[in-house]
Amino acid sequence: MPDHSLFRLRILPWCIALAMSGSYSSVWAEDDIQFDSRFLELKGDTKIDLKRFSSQGYVEPGKYNLQVQLNKQPLAEEYDIYWYAGEDDASKSYACLTPELVAQFGLKEDVAKNLQWSHDAKCLKSGQLEGMEIKADLSQSALVISLPQAYLEYTYPDWDPPSRWDDGIS
Repeated sequence: MPDHSLFRLRILPWCIALAMSGSYSSVWAEDDIQFDSRFLELKGDTKIDLKRFSSQGYVEPGKYNLQVQLNKQPLAEEYDIYWYAGEDDASKSYACLTPELVAQFGLKEDVAKNLQWSHDAKCLKSGQLEGMEIKADLSQSALVISLPQAYLEYTYPDWDPPSRWDDGIS
């Protein structure tokens, strides 16, 4: 009887590689998301543009009450965060970080005084703090902010900067 164990050992890596290549192709495929508006069962010929929902990270403009997390540390209270449509690209939306919220970050004084504001000085202009990432996790009602520690005056995970202190209960 012939010994086929050598053949099995040679073909096994190829089978594993072939099986794994099929699963990776779906991971790397980033085709545009297509929505079928027929599932909405609209009356008449009403058309809804669902294109904006195909952008990753898009949040419908409006007001959201969210728990803010700065570098994986939750801030003490929830904030009303307004989302605005992008001025240049309507398929993107941006969170409005108010001066009151940004004051809770504990930024270095020279960084804080050079910040620029938009929407009548109500929102932090996006893109001016290099490395800052802002993501909404609406399933957890959270606004997740990642900010390089080089901008922060205090970087201790178990200590709050004075901007987050209150006067106690009266």
